[in-house]
Amino acid sequence: MPAVTVRFYKPRREDLSRDDHDRWREHGALFEGTVDPDGPEGYVFSGTLSATCQVVDAGITNTVALGHGGASADFSYEKREIKGTDENVYEISGRGKRALNEDVDFRLGINLHNDGSYEYGDKVTAPAGGPRQLIEARYDEGGVHVIFRGHAWADGPEGYAIEGRLIAKNDKVSTTQEYATLGYGSESGSWHYETIDFDSSDSKKILVRGSRDSDEGVAIIVGTTSGTLNTYKYCDKVICAPLRPKFEPGEPPAPAWDRPLSHYLHLLVGPPAH
Repeated sequence: MPAVTVRFYKPRREDLSRDDHDRWREHGALFEGTVDPDGPEGYVFSGTLSATCQVVDAGITNTVALGHGGASADFSYEKREIKGTDENVYEISGRGKRALNEDVDFRLGINLHNDGSYEYGDKVTAPAGGPRQLIEARYDEGGVHVIFRGHAWADGPEGYAIEGRLIAKNDKVSTTQEYATLGYGSESGSWHYETIDFDSSDSKKILVRGSRDSDEGVAIIVGTTSGTLNTYKYCDKVICAPLRPKFEPGEPPAPAWDRPLSHYLHLLVGPPAH
């Protein structure tokens, strides 16, 4: 599945006088994260940024700059102050504009020079993905209710992402701990799970990613430990239509989760292994 890794590294220089060595020690930065579509002409990204700068100069505030932008646009920058000479770590996110279906460029730099100017590493280009599709699954039995509502979209040509909320309610009186789960995966792949217990939480925000064949969608299923000896019982499997990696011209934004759902294919299946 697609992910974004951006690096900048400036090695120590050994060909300088002793007075210059402080400025030319090793410096580096690393961003590891993901980028997703925000409609056909936008994108969002998030991840972890780390940076080390060993320049000691009272006249300069050391900063790391993460540049981002649509492939045909200028870079915008997220900048963070680097404190001290040890590694600094930041959680970072942002958004921007792009041309229809355009990929997104990233680069990293640090202001290493006496005048405060930056040096940058190589540009990295990443696909943002295609339009979101609503996806929902529900399980109801007696006083037990579990629902997942969210979106699925293409995470590059051979990946997927699913984002939404798993909500569970249990009105029964039980002497054992019970759980609710979301199973998810590509149509031809194996199941993966996100689980909550009824006592400590009644909902969980979900954002998961995985791999798929380029011409297939994703499947989800929800269930609870309401079977004999706390075995899982599940709803019917829900399959999302094949995920498109690109938007069509003039395509509207994804509908809200609470709008009527009409385009899902529901298939009866046996309980998957858990």
